Amino acid sequence: LLAALVVPTQRRGGGAEPAADTGAPPVVAVGLVADFRGPAGGASRPLTDMLATNLARVAGVQVISSARLQELLQRSGAADTVAGSFVGAARQAGAGELIDGTLYARGDGTLRLDLRRVHLASGAVRAALTVEGRDLFALADSGTAQLLRGMRLDAPRGSVADVTTRSETAYRLYTEGVRAYYAGDLATASRLLGESRRADSTFAMAALYHAVSLYSSDWPAAASAMERASVLAERASERDRLFIRSLRAAGGQLPELAPLADSLVARYPALVEGYYFRGEAAQIGGDYLRARPLYERAIAMDSLGVGTGAGPCITCSAMNSLIGVLHAADSLPAALRVARRWVRLRPDDAQGWSRLAEVLGRLGRWPEAEQAHLQALTLGPGLESVRLFPMFRAYRKHDFVEAERLTRAAMGIGTATQRTEAVSTLTTVLRYQGRLREALDAARRYHALQLAAYRGHPELGTPPVNTRLEEAIVLLEAGRPLESARIFEEMAAAPRLVGQTPAGRLRQRAWTLSHAMTARAAGGDTAGLRARAGELEATRREAGLTHPHYRHYPAGLLAIARGDTAGAITELRAGIASWTVGYSRATMTLARLLLATGRPAEAVAALQPVLRGDVEGQTLYLTFPAVHEARVGAVGAIRSPQPAAAAGDSAAAH
Repeated sequence: LLAALVVPTQRRGGGAEPAADTGAPPVVAVGLVADFRGPAGGASRPLTDMLATNLARVAGVQVISSARLQELLQRSGAADTVAGSFVGAARQAGAGELIDGTLYARGDGTLRLDLRRVHLASGAVRAALTVEGRDLFALADSGTAQLLRGMRLDAPRGSVADVTTRSETAYRLYTEGVRAYYAGDLATASRLLGESRRADSTFAMAALYHAVSLYSSDWPAAASAMERASVLAERASERDRLFIRSLRAAGGQLPELAPLADSLVARYPALVEGYYFRGEAAQIGGDYLRARPLYERAIAMDSLGVGTGAGPCITCSAMNSLIGVLHAADSLPAALRVARRWVRLRPDDAQGWSRLAEVLGRLGRWPEAEQAHLQALTLGPGLESVRLFPMFRAYRKHDFVEAERLTRAAMGIGTATQRTEAVSTLTTVLRYQGRLREALDAARRYHALQLAAYRGHPELGTPPVNTRLEEAIVLLEAGRPLESARIFEEMAAAPRLVGQTPAGRLRQRAWTLSHAMTARAAGGDTAGLRARAGELEATRREAGLTHPHYRHYPAGLLAIARGDTAGAITELRAGIASWTVGYSRATMTLARLLLATGRPAEAVAALQPVLRGDVEGQTLYLTFPAVHEARVGAVGAIRSPQPAAAAGDSAAAH
């Protein structure tokens, strides 16, 4: 997801030239700058990016970023050393004009840059100009000023170096790294971008691209680079600053994403990422109905940006998130339509086929799901979702013996990280079978393995707080709630991780405290429950958390403690943002209250969507067998015929 977002995409305008008297800002792209300096050549890409970045600093012109053009060139297979290649890419990106040029070295050591503005619809040259300077930065600044003068706009203050880097070496390595990134060569990209950062440690965009090139191979280093990019964004251009910080906030699911996304949309309405980030912000806040049209708008704006292959694709990220919110809204048929559209637009994308297989599996259409999985396996055998599909299938079919076999096999293959995570999965598999003593042993083994791994890498600091999560869950299920509560509270008090933002740590603390409240309530510790509720409310306010869970779930538990069943039902309902992927223990608590107050049909309706949820995430805290068991009692308590019973929802079935 993070990698796919670094595609500064523009709204397509069909290549039409804005009329001069309408006031519509021109949409321009900077194409090839041919380098004729002989052995000293090779400056084309840095100079192209400098001009595009500098022009974008002015409010009266919309500029297709050089990264966006590079992405389109890579998808089409066109060479970025041929001027004609940029014409097609610029048109596809929605530009009305293309700026290109030639670079020469003069005998006195200075440089000359010839530029021209070409109207893409007609091919006519609208303007031609020449500038001279001592280096590439001077050429970019002078060229920008003259281009803008021809558009009757003022040049930006200062130099492009003020918002990028003053090192030509760093800039060259950066542009080469971005090129490798969009070509799908992440190893080369991370190496070049790391060298760029070493040449200039203050280059914000180099840090950003270095982060996204590392996410799949070295998460701690990627998180550290992203945090550094966020700090450096203060000296970047406004567009780059908003984009960097929005990307960081989206990755960390931080509340500040909403105002950042609003600023992106207001200042740069042609950037599809602004609407995508708005959708992410709504989803983080649990507002799935609002998120849906925002993702759909991003998809509509970037419909030409899908292309072929399986490289970075903002539309794919939007479709992936849209499938997620439709699942959260318990609208699997709509999610299936999105997944089918994805594979129709990008038939070579393993991720799209993997998501299609998952949605079909949730709908119980297993022959079709298996076919989609086979296609995903052919296209991307190393993709994590593809690799984990057999486990997904075993869970959905309630074949926990097969799930255990797959998990134990995974414990002996793959990377050290994958083998360790398989131990964590074993804990869940054993929980699903009711083998809680063995599950507790597996949970503690997982924690020990994580401690050992982090001891071997002291630069990573302390292990993530969730290394004891499974242990706490098992203890709660085993009837040892106060022991569980103490672990949750230790997790809540743990220090911030390397690369973790302060806001991210607050969000994690709030989530962990809500689990501590669950355990305290289960243990009948009313005083401890109230204390954790106070800590959670203070953390919620400090972090600016808007998700309804953090406001209403604590209130529901406190209402139960004081005997206010009606109030508890109201609060618990209000705190469930999704009936499929919401906090499953909150749903179970609500269902038990409904059953106790003689409302079994409502209890059945509350529990049924949980079975269409996930094994991980917010539904990790309750097993499917436990939901089935609860529904046996709820269905059996319904005395009159109900629509659910007519559909075969019987106690015997569960």
